[in-house]
Amino acid sequence: MVLYDQLRISDNGQSMFIDAHVNQASYFDNVYLKKITICTEEQISELQCVDHYEDFIYQQEITPYTETKLESLYDKPIVFSAERVLALGEDNTYGGFELLLSENTDMLSCIFSGKFATAFGINPNSTPKLVIANSNFNPNTNSLDSDNVLFKADGVLYENAEKGYTKESGIWMFKTQGDIGSYDHLYFYLYKQNGENNYEYVELDSTDDINFLHFLYQEYSEITVINNKELHLVLTPVMMNENFSLRDFSHNMFFVFIETAGIPAPDTPCTLDETTTLGVTFDYGAFFNPAMNYTRELADTCEVPSQFVDFILNFEALKLSIETEHWIPAIGYWKNLMGGANGINYKGPKPCGCHG
Repeated sequence: MVLYDQLRISDNGQSMFIDAHVNQASYFDNVYLKKITICTEEQISELQCVDHYEDFIYQQEITPYTETKLESLYDKPIVFSAERVLALGEDNTYGGFELLLSENTDMLSCIFSGKFATAFGINPNSTPKLVIANSNFNPNTNSLDSDNVLFKADGVLYENAEKGYTKESGIWMFKTQGDIGSYDHLYFYLYKQNGENNYEYVELDSTDDINFLHFLYQEYSEITVINNKELHLVLTPVMMNENFSLRDFSHNMFFVFIETAGIPAPDTPCTLDETTTLGVTFDYGAFFNPAMNYTRELADTCEVPSQFVDFILNFEALKLSIETEHWIPAIGYWKNLMGGANGINYKGPKPCGCHG
């Protein structure tokens, strides 16, 4: 179910690069990456492959990447009526904008817009606030942290090149969500920023050129999407656990197991429904570079060195063993190529016995 895009050791043996993803076929829409485990050749046995890890040098749960999207719940206005309140009213309201909801709702998620930056001298580089409050809020005496403030929204200058709106147009957008409890009358007050934490109430009157009727009456709901179908890792030797004591990745063969969670489609081909996918890697340069001596010997003597033939046969056998998932023979051929345990004293591949 998992495909490896990259699984290799760096040329200097100091990094292991792992890039993998869940097969993008529709069978695996509900399948996600769960865990990665790395073992060396010393920790692998035929009985251990593929799901039983008695020992390993690295194991990590794959943390899901989550993204939040907004989905519109309404395609019609949720506002019954809206009018400007420009002076103290009989119901003890103050200058602002009144919104009457057509239905009770605990949460209000709206986008508001208004053109007022020029009229009130709001600095385009500042952050004005729109305060949403109940009828008990007095903008002249209450602070922005008053209990009568239901929630607040920071303004962002609206720019749209296609519609001709620039930063200088002075159109501010306020996008917010908040809990309004049982209130069905909301009042909106504008504040301009005069300092880092200093806000000044902008009092409205009938001559002010404010157009809060640009409200976008839409309510949104947040949807969390789990997206852990890809893995990108760069590991170093110091990130391995105490079972790995070597200073680099050049002296081991590595078996990388990636486990998945979720259920594939019922019609998934049986050869593709394994929950664990194994990838194998090692430092090719650890024996390729010394093996280049054989080519120089060939050039000098015009004869094929017997150890060169051994090297080619061992390498082809290693590749075939990996492709056919015969792991124990693969480890044996890798050790032959490395010249012994971990290739610490590399002197070229051991002769296979048929070439001197």
